[in-house]
Amino acid sequence: MPINSDDDQLEPDARNAIFSDGGDEGSNVPAPVFAFDDVAVGGGGGVSVPLPFVIEVIEKRITKSSLYTDLIVYVPFVVMFCFFAYGGRDITGAYYTVRALRDTCMGNEISPFSLDGLNLTEGDFFASRVRHPNDRPSISFFKTYEDVATYENVASLDDWYNWLDTVLVPNVFNSYPADEEPTATRTIQGTNLLVGALRFRTIRSTDRSCTPDSEIFNITGDEFIPCYGEISGGENVQKLFGFQNPLMPIVVKGEPNELYTHSSCGATSGGQYISGFMALYHCGGYVVDVPFSKSLTDVRILLARLKEQPFLHDSETRFASVEFFVYTPATNAFTSVKLFIEVSPSGAVLPSFQFRAFHVWTESRNIGQSVFDFFFFVYVLYYSYKFAKDWFIFHKTKGKILAFIFNLWNLLEFCNLVIFMVVFAMRWVWWDISKQSGSNTFPFGAKYPKDLDLLLTLFSTTVYSNSVNVTLVFLKILKFMRLNPRLGILTLSIGEKKSQLLGILILFAWSVLAFALAGMSLFGSTMWEFHSLDTSYTTLLRMLVGDFSRLSGGGGDSMEDGIYPAMRRENRVLAGAYFWCYVILVFFILLNMIIAVLAEGFAAISSQYSATSLADELRATCESIARSCSHERLWARYELFRKGLSITDCLTTVKQNIEEHHQLVKGEDRDIDDNETYLTRESFKMYMSAAEYKTLGTAYVADLWYDIVLAYKNKGITAEILEEEDLQNAVETGTSRVTDPVEEIFRDILYQSKEFEKDLNKFLDEVKVVLKDGQRPALEADDPAMPQLVVVPQ
Repeated sequence: MPINSDDDQLEPDARNAIFSDGGDEGSNVPAPVFAFDDVAVGGGGGVSVPLPFVIEVIEKRITKSSLYTDLIVYVPFVVMFCFFAYGGRDITGAYYTVRALRDTCMGNEISPFSLDGLNLTEGDFFASRVRHPNDRPSISFFKTYEDVATYENVASLDDWYNWLDTVLVPNVFNSYPADEEPTATRTIQGTNLLVGALRFRTIRSTDRSCTPDSEIFNITGDEFIPCYGEISGGENVQKLFGFQNPLMPIVVKGEPNELYTHSSCGATSGGQYISGFMALYHCGGYVVDVPFSKSLTDVRILLARLKEQPFLHDSETRFASVEFFVYTPATNAFTSVKLFIEVSPSGAVLPSFQFRAFHVWTESRNIGQSVFDFFFFVYVLYYSYKFAKDWFIFHKTKGKILAFIFNLWNLLEFCNLVIFMVVFAMRWVWWDISKQSGSNTFPFGAKYPKDLDLLLTLFSTTVYSNSVNVTLVFLKILKFMRLNPRLGILTLSIGEKKSQLLGILILFAWSVLAFALAGMSLFGSTMWEFHSLDTSYTTLLRMLVGDFSRLSGGGGDSMEDGIYPAMRRENRVLAGAYFWCYVILVFFILLNMIIAVLAEGFAAISSQYSATSLADELRATCESIARSCSHERLWARYELFRKGLSITDCLTTVKQNIEEHHQLVKGEDRDIDDNETYLTRESFKMYMSAAEYKTLGTAYVADLWYDIVLAYKNKGITAEILEEEDLQNAVETGTSRVTDPVEEIFRDILYQSKEFEKDLNKFLDEVKVVLKDGQRPALEADDPAMPQLVVVPQ
């Protein structure tokens, strides 16, 4: 433990500036002047500060120095991360592309004619009659619809077929004049180029995917009753022979042409997993690819054949989709279009959709971004190294491993770094597949571009991961708010009441879970908002912020009124009790308790810094910045950097020296109280070696001791203010306890005197009346309020 007693190592002027009460006459550097009437003065004629308080201030200085260093590194990191996450992406342009495709595929009305009324076997009928999307069959083929129907109103498999035939196919496969062949590259809604082929896909369940109740059906022996359940219970993978695809040759690769076959989710079909309302659907199933080079007439004949066979089975179908890609040259982006329906075992049809914009790496457009990504990766490696180093130091000093991770800021940093590594891994695979795949250029050919599905998955994963990282990176700014108590009031308030908040939040989540389960049981069979546990939980949280509107339910479950009227229709007796119990318990009590606890923590933290005005804090901050930018301080930092050290390291050594020395002294005399041990400017200097003092610099050591004494002074002022407030409150309380009974007695006396005055006036009035009649009044003997008089005859 270095204790420097060699005063000759220091310059005389510097020593006088730091370790004297006032300025030295022979010194050109004035010393800070401290005039505290209420602070103990110790050895050496300097201000004495309790040792625990000195250690506390040094710890804060270490934290502050570390935060300033991290902040300098953090600011350019945030800027680079924004370029990394959003560079090369035209999000606004992608929105308008998706808007155009969505309006085209979903916004148009479904025509009320049905394929059932047409002679589908006569291809000449279509060839001669259907030449334009607006050319519809005669009125005899029309059905009657009460309202205008769009894609989101699809409620049956027949509606799905009608939407395909009257909306999607006519808008995608535009008709052409009879003497003109379709071009190899079609466009949709402007300059959006259709890529390769469109894919119809369906997934079916088997007749053994569920087990009927034998008692209800009275099944005996080996009797079998078909039961079509979820896909997870079993999938139909049989091949269908005897049906040919009219858009393909009769013989394909030496085998008969088949209308559609089952393909696994692998290299044969490609594709992407799709997350729906009911389940997660794999990329396999029964697949039919339709090249965009085919005419509208040919595609309609194929569509009629698919309905005739049928492609969608009333009992077996659980999922059906239409998938294709477009490329927009203006934004240099591909867009995936997936329009699909989910069919429950009970027959409910839920239409849904997925539009995703993504990019393919090309050297001409993305080489600059790739170079930038490399430098950003080096930045991430620096943070990984720093995190590992801090973890190692924590383990070395504390002897613990997992405790470091369970710190909130360290946990966020760990998650951030892990996600960054996943993003870079996905991005490198995306680069590699984009470069190696030769099928991602025009012309794409008459096949579904399965490689684009893989690139879509990789690109979307990086986008979603970066979205999480954006939140984590920007939340780290709260960590640096601790540099100023006023700016860090949020984190300080939460930290002040974190145990109480944790308990209330657990109770809050548990209570909402209880009501979510009750709501699912009461209303889940008829209301989409409560049909599952996660949806029920989300609905209750929405209600807390005032959103009582109905959800769409994936297809036609939307209502004009709100949630509460729908609940009343389902269960008129229990709806009111359920709703108001939830509102009163969760909203009025628990939610407001969270606000109250935060307010209490805010008040407690604010009272600790009430002694220092905002103007004084700003002035002190500006002075601190000015001192930090001085030539001497900058040169000292450079020398530390050149030696591989930092001010944080030096302060940590000084703190350890003070603690070790105090433990040695305390070992010799165990009766020593920590708060009775004081440090002066003379003794404080001796806990750093001459080399450490020279490394830190004269100005920095002077500022450090000045901050220690100033903080001690402010603590004393704050303590005095709080003590005065407590004393004033105690005096007011004691005075009230003494004066309130006396005041009550005086009020009672005043009331009795007023009553006596009223009775006396009444008596005098009666006396006057009697005197006029010539007799004296005789008062009742039982009247205690009046004197007893006897009537004396004249």
